[in-house]
Amino acid sequence: MKRSRQPSWDNAPSTATHYNADALCVWLKEVDGKVHFWAGTQWNLYPSQAEGKKHIAEGQPRPVAGQNWDEAPEGYPLWIESKMPGARHGWHADELDRYVDPTGSYWLKGREGTDYIVHRPPQLAGVSTPDWSKAPDGHPLWIECYQDPEDSGWHREAEDRYWGVKGFYRLKKFEGEEFVVHRPPQPTWDGTGRPPAGIECEWLQSSIPVTRYVRVKVIGHDGGLVVFRIAEGSNKGEYEAGSHGTVPTVGPIFRPLLTVEQMAAKQREEKISRIMADAGIWGSAFKDDPEARVWAASLVDKGYEPPKEQGK
Repeated sequence: MKRSRQPSWDNAPSTATHYNADALCVWLKEVDGKVHFWAGTQWNLYPSQAEGKKHIAEGQPRPVAGQNWDEAPEGYPLWIESKMPGARHGWHADELDRYVDPTGSYWLKGREGTDYIVHRPPQLAGVSTPDWSKAPDGHPLWIECYQDPEDSGWHREAEDRYWGVKGFYRLKKFEGEEFVVHRPPQPTWDGTGRPPAGIECEWLQSSIPVTRYVRVKVIGHDGGLVVFRIAEGSNKGEYEAGSHGTVPTVGPIFRPLLTVEQMAAKQREEKISRIMADAGIWGSAFKDDPEARVWAASLVDKGYEPPKEQGK
């Protein structure tokens, strides 16, 4: 049965940003470039990020009323959007444990995100662009607190929480309702020149008997060398340093991360190579025989999974 294409935002999860009737689940949100869907009780990562972003782009964004900040009454700079049927939207002031409108009616802050959403004008929305050069060592994230802006500050990420520089923490499950996490902008690289510090890319780990790239994170540069940490495989966590450039007939020593399609093709090639290695083909007279590759590729395409290498 076809789903209705008219969403009822009164029933939407408090942090949902988009609705799409054709998506895996109609309620969607995007956090740090990753699309999530509402599974009824919790947010889950969308299985196909390409499909999820397509549904975000084609979906209906959450309507936000009262964004004409020039119309805000003096002393009431916040617009509250009610999530409860029959309740009022309107301009409010921030007072201790509540948000008060010009008539004296109020919303208790403890119900923010559950009963209502607070929209703040740009000048009151906190530090949307922190000075990343001032981040303390080991605390690279800026957390902007909705209810208590004075509690905003630098944090580091742990398993289920964010630890602040003063020893206080905020649980991740309240992200989007009580606070938002600002992450430093990631460097970009198109494969030209040296990969910049902080970026994740692929490094040519070996070219004999087969070409093998692994994911690494660039730490910095030392003279003409690129210093990096290996992020996958049996050498995960180890530090290396090497030059950048191109190996003739093989490819670049460092290259940008692969797209989803390129990654699928890479994984297929790795499976083919492992099958040929397990069969002893690489060290035999048949290593250049195209029929040997055709045989290994046919096994992969039929669903055969060769044993994984140690550490993978």
